[in-house]
Amino acid sequence: RVASDEAGCEGAAEEAAGLLARARGDAARYLRLRAAVELLRRAISRHRREVQGPVLLRAGALFSRLTLGRFAGLDLQEDESDPERARIVAVRPDGAGVPVTRLSDGAQDQLYLSVVLTYLERHLDAHGPMPIILDDAFVHFDDPRATVAFEVLAELATRTQVLYFTHHAHLLDVLARAVPHGHSVYRLTPPKPHATEASPPA
Repeated sequence: RVASDEAGCEGAAEEAAGLLARARGDAARYLRLRAAVELLRRAISRHRREVQGPVLLRAGALFSRLTLGRFAGLDLQEDESDPERARIVAVRPDGAGVPVTRLSDGAQDQLYLSVVLTYLERHLDAHGPMPIILDDAFVHFDDPRATVAFEVLAELATRTQVLYFTHHAHLLDVLARAVPHGHSVYRLTPPKPHATEASPPA
């Protein structure tokens, strides 16, 4: 009976040793996997900064300008659950990040315009002039922000043709204050209905 108990203890000890060895192996593999994920995250982050950095910097400068300094710029916030994804956040002057979904309609439009204009500038750098058409892009802008937006478009117009369509007549006054010279205004009126021919006498 004593021999049987000793054999049982030895078997349990061997099983425990085997479990401990597997646990150590699993822990080592987990640490290697975590290290690989962290290296991948850092590589993706570095690539994103190198590729998107200039675009984000320029778009952030335009965004700060269009918001009259309410925001200092833009930044990318990484998704901890997915290192391959990142979201744009608006950065306040104190450094706090604000998700796009929490911005006002006007700030969202200003962010969108900033990004679009940045990519248009890069396209012009690579491919030369092309007409740029905007249709009431300042609907949610107040007059001070619309003034700055027209100034930005006027700077872009030194490189290519910019056409801005609107049915808000008051923007003409904003445009005149923002860009006193160097623009043309065309009023589009609907075509007049054709006059019906007189009926022949009975």
